[in-house]
Amino acid sequence: MKQRRIPYFTNDPLNVRMGASLVSLGADYAEVGRQTAYMAVRVINGEDPKDIPILDFSPEQIHINTSLAEEYGLKLPEALLSKAANIKR
Repeated sequence: MKQRRIPYFTNDPLNVRMGASLVSLGADYAEVGRQTAYMAVRVINGEDPKDIPILDFSPEQIHINTSLAEEYGLKLPEALLSKAANIKR
């Protein structure tokens, strides 16, 4: 992809950190883990699991590789950059 200057989008932030992906949009797995731990604590403290609602919980994070954007000749909108959890320069 890089040799042909084709922007590559993924759902894995590691691809951005490694320089392979221009943008990744995926779940914030650290936050998912924290929420799971909170639910586990509720059960450990005696709450009946059937009383704990099922959550459709997938907080998203955007990671952007601005040096790759420059290499491709792309100007990324400030609105996108301002939403990024991480920017690789």
